[in-house]
Amino acid sequence: MAAPPSAPSPAATFCALSHRLRQLLDDHFASRADLPKLSSLSAQLDRECRDLEEDLRSLLEVKLPSAASCWLTRSDEARRILRQADGFVPSLLPGWTP
Repeated sequence: MAAPPSAPSPAATFCALSHRLRQLLDDHFASRADLPKLSSLSAQLDRECRDLEEDLRSLLEVKLPSAASCWLTRSDEARRILRQADGFVPSLLPGWTP
C-alpha cells in the first residue's frame, strides 16, 4: 500500500510564490514583529484590487467600445475616400468586401 501524499514543505510553498509577491512580503514582513501589519496590508491590497477592477470595467464598458466605434467610423471614411481616388484597386484593402 502506498504512503499518503505529504503536505508540501514551507520551503516548497515559498518557492511557488512569484518574485513580485515574495518582494511584497519581504518589504512588509521582515520579522514576526511585523505580523500585526497584516490587516492593514490586506485592506490596502483590497482597495487596490477594487480600483483595478473598476479601471478594467471602465476600459471594457466605456473606453474600448468608444475607441472601436471611432476606429470603424474612420476606417469607413478612409475606404470611401480611397474608392473615389482614380486608379484605386479596392481589393488591396485588408478586409475589403464589395
